[in-house]
Parts: sequence; structure tokens; C-alpha cells
Amino acid sequence: MQASDVSKEEVRARFDRLIARMAELNAHFSDEEVEADIEEARKECQARLEVPEFETYEEEAAFWDQLDTAPYMYDDGEWIRFETPHKRAIGDSSCSS
Repeated sequence: MQASDVSKEEVRARFDRLIARMAELNAHFSDEEVEADIEEARKECQARLEVPEFETYEEEAAFWDQLDTAPYMYDDGEWIRFETPHKRAIGDSSCSS
């Protein structure tokens, strides 16, 4: 399923069901217990996080191109381009209203 195949109403309904299910499953835990679990999970994730280092802009661009998720994203008419003198991301001014 692609994001563009799902309406905003469907997304909201699914999110509401998720939140309700989480509330049901977590009802017997205190806020402090949930907060402690979240903090522990966050620390575990950060410990495994690998931050790549790049020597060149081209090397970084190639890395991110391999992670391209564009085919799964809704095209809202806004996009970022890298055609700048200093190789920095900027919003496309032609998309501004």
C-alpha cells in the first residue's frame, strides 16, 4: 500500500484505533513505568545508532540516494533540491504560493 492510496480520514481512523489499543494495553501501568520503558528503549536505540561520516558531498548524496523512499511518499507539490552553489538543500521557490 502506498501513502497516496490512503485518505486522510483512513489514516486518522487507523491512528485513533492505535491510540485506543495502546491505552487499553497500557492501562494497568503507571505513567512513570511507561516513561521509564520509553527512556530505556530510547537509550538502546541511541546505543545502536551509527552515524555515517562522509568525505565528499557526492559520497553523502550516493548514501542518501540508496535510502530513497520517494516511491512510497505522497507528492504534495513541495520538494527539496540540491542544485546550489554550496551544495545545501533549499526549498524550491517555484512551489511557494
